[in-house]
Amino acid sequence: DLALAFELPGGWLKEKEFATASVLQALLGGGGVFTWGRPGKGLHSRLNPLVNEFDQIKSISAFKNVHSNTGIFGIHTSTEAAFVPKVIDLAARELTSLATPGQGTLTMPCSSVIKLFTVHLIA
Repeated sequence: DLALAFELPGGWLKEKEFATASVLQALLGGGGVFTWGRPGKGLHSRLNPLVNEFDQIKSISAFKNVHSNTGIFGIHTSTEAAFVPKVIDLAARELTSLATPGQGTLTMPCSSVIKLFTVHLIA
């Protein structure tokens, strides 16, 4: 197992960072070789297709855990030891594509998605 994680300093107290992490977790999603639920569950996420593309990846998903003054956001995967460098590259690629204007599947800038998400949190 491998986790690529980043600290979320400020936790719940920094609403913008918390909202950003929540949106990223939802967009990245994830899943495993076998998941319970309806057919196609998780296939809309950015990470789940990697499980189908690479046999070495048994599961991959975004996660966050936030407290009042700190938190953590990251991507967790189960894979073969020899495949770890490739998984790190794949995870970084997905994170970078979401942060780069014109990349990925977003039809609006991430800042607009975050603003919309924040409005729903406050409402």
